[in-house]
Amino acid sequence: MFLADQVVQRLSERVPALEARVEGVASLVQLISANQLPQTTPAARVMASEIRGGAADAASGVFRQAVEETVSVYLVLRNLQGGGRNELDRLYPIRDAIIEALCGWAPEEAVGVFRLSRAHVLRIGEGTLVYQIDAVIMNQLRIFT
Repeated sequence: MFLADQVVQRLSERVPALEARVEGVASLVQLISANQLPQTTPAARVMASEIRGGAADAASGVFRQAVEETVSVYLVLRNLQGGGRNELDRLYPIRDAIIEALCGWAPEEAVGVFRLSRAHVLRIGEGTLVYQIDAVIMNQLRIFT
């Protein structure tokens, strides 16, 4: 199972406020391009967004390299009225639940555990907020030569 799929499953199980409205990012890209974000929110879309290479070494027959894999969670909230404090009160508990569900957890085959990299407003307007949460996990690339 791909890393993003495992995160989708984890959030579906651990964040009740999303009520199983967690999917891969492909649908979000289509919805944004059509200017039609999810109608029922809060909703989340997940994407494996970055891999960064770290230190590498080679032993006879094996190449190893540390890698950090980033998974981005895009939290969508609709029907925001005026961007006031009430909307932030809706955002923060869901954001925190997503962070708590991911940080310190790892799929079985991973070398490390997820840690928070950053969280920020990605887009706001027309009554909709898209908030991005990036979580990073240390892993290892192994290639047998």
